[in-house]
Amino acid sequence: MNKMVEMGLFINWGNTGTHNLEPKNDTIPGRWGAFLGGKKGTNTDYRGAVGTIFEGMQFVYDSKGRLVVDSINKGSFDFSSPDVNAPLHYFLDVDPWFKWGNGPDDILGDVLMTNEQWSQIDAIYERFKGGEINKEQAAREVQRVLPPPPIPRID
Repeated sequence: MNKMVEMGLFINWGNTGTHNLEPKNDTIPGRWGAFLGGKKGTNTDYRGAVGTIFEGMQFVYDSKGRLVVDSINKGSFDFSSPDVNAPLHYFLDVDPWFKWGNGPDDILGDVLMTNEQWSQIDAIYERFKGGEINKEQAAREVQRVLPPPPIPRID
C-alpha cells in the first residue's frame, strides 16, 4: 500500500479507530466511543485518492500488517469518500458500521485485489521507481489493472 501512496493513488490516513476494535469494545457504544476518540484498534487505514479509480476503496491493516476483513464490506470499500461527501459517507459507511459491526452478510461480494493484480501493480511500481515512467503514467497504468468499483444501491 505504501507503493500506492507513493504513486498518488492512496492516502495513508493512519489510525482511524473504526476497525479492528477489541471484541469487548465491538458493540454499538464501543464503536461510538472509538469514533469519538475513545479506545481504538491499532489499525492503519489507506483510502483511495479522490479522482482515481480507487476513490472509495479502503484497505485497513491491523497492528501485525494483516488486512482487516469485515464480512459486511471486506474492510476495503467505502461507498462514499469522506473527502468528497462526508454526510453521504456517514450515512452509507459509518452508520452501518455502528449498527452492524462485523456481520454475516456480504452484499457486494469480494472487492479485494487478487495476487495477480498486485503483481501487475508491483511491476508498474518498479518501472516508476526505475525512472522508466513518471508518477502520472504509473497512476494511469495502475488504474487500468482493476475494473471500476461497484456502485452502491440506495434502497
